[in-house]
Amino acid sequence: MAIVLVRYNIAKGQQPVDKTDRSPPSPKKVWNVTEVPTPEATQIRGPEAPQQLPNYSRDYQDITADTDDDDDQQEQNEQELQAIENLAMEIGDLTANTGHVTTEELLLTAVQQVINRYPEITNDEQREAISNMIIRAALQDCGLTISLSKVRSLWPAVS
Repeated sequence: MAIVLVRYNIAKGQQPVDKTDRSPPSPKKVWNVTEVPTPEATQIRGPEAPQQLPNYSRDYQDITADTDDDDDQQEQNEQELQAIENLAMEIGDLTANTGHVTTEELLLTAVQQVINRYPEITNDEQREAISNMIIRAALQDCGLTISLSKVRSLWPAVS
């Protein structure tokens, strides 16, 4: 009978089925997850038993007062960073637009006018970074070599 089926399948253009080539099916993995409470969670001991909670309202008010100061400081820092970014962009635009047709005195006067619009920048490290940026921009965009002491003199005194 098997020979007849093989010949019949060949006549129809189908390949004969080879029963010895079958691989066994892979075993299925079954996962079972159960939650088991710990002994500590199920037992309430004497001192851990629910009691009347202490009044923390005074401490809460003190904490909120501290966070208000932190929020004010954070807002001030954000304003300073925004001012630094705006100043850097204005100076970059100034040097790029001025180009090689300016003198050192004209460039320093224009830069000082821009710096004077940002009196909130009082941090020495931030001023130093902006000063270094001014020196690089003057050299790159205008072809002028400006000393650090001249750029530092552009900043208003911190009171």
